[in-house]
Amino acid sequence: MSRSTDIVVLGGARPTRPSMRPRLESALEHSVLLIFPEDRPPKQIADGAWLPPVADAALLAEADAQIGRLEDYLAPIAPVRLTLRISTLLRQYWVQEGDDFADELSMQLWIDALAWAPEWAVTEAIAEWFANSRVRPTGADLVALCRERTADADVELFCLRRLVNPWEQERARARQADAEAVRQRAAEREAFNAANPDWTLGLPQQQRRMRPVPRVVDAMRQAGLDPDGNPLTGGWDEYH
Repeated sequence: MSRSTDIVVLGGARPTRPSMRPRLESALEHSVLLIFPEDRPPKQIADGAWLPPVADAALLAEADAQIGRLEDYLAPIAPVRLTLRISTLLRQYWVQEGDDFADELSMQLWIDALAWAPEWAVTEAIAEWFANSRVRPTGADLVALCRERTADADVELFCLRRLVNPWEQERARARQADAEAVRQRAAEREAFNAANPDWTLGLPQQQRRMRPVPRVVDAMRQAGLDPDGNPLTGGWDEYH
């Protein structure tokens, strides 16, 4: 904005996208999904299955700093500048004249729809629409174009805020403790098995059996059967 109260100098060039350091990138690994809308560029969305990892004080400080940089990058456009840009665009398309009150309400709808968007995203969205369409845009048209441009930074900011959230960190530490307990039990089991190679689960491989009743053995012999070859009556002496 110039010092004059009558002139508004519009900029709108996209600033440099804040970059993350490798350690922070590693903490956000697998936090993003890529989708492919029809006839539009690929778009990033947050992966709902992603769980933030445990972060130490240094990583949390780094995440907080990146959040601040992204918030500056995505800072919303000033209302007066948004009004100028939208009114300039709409003047390029014929529309039946209405009363001043209706025009004012219509402009307020545009402002409400795009108030969240950074100026550089609004500038690029208007430029793309004006260069490629002969019809008057709707608010939804420009909102969609702005969302395309801010999607990657929006997702990163969302995930970083989850990473520094104390409740998410408490859950992450609980998951880490559970995983460590599982690893500890597995290590103890492996050490026990290594020290006891002949140990098996359950009962011994050969279980003690009840001594067969003599008359049953005699009856089998009288019937021409071999009691020693029967699994229930044979081989009894080997268990004593």
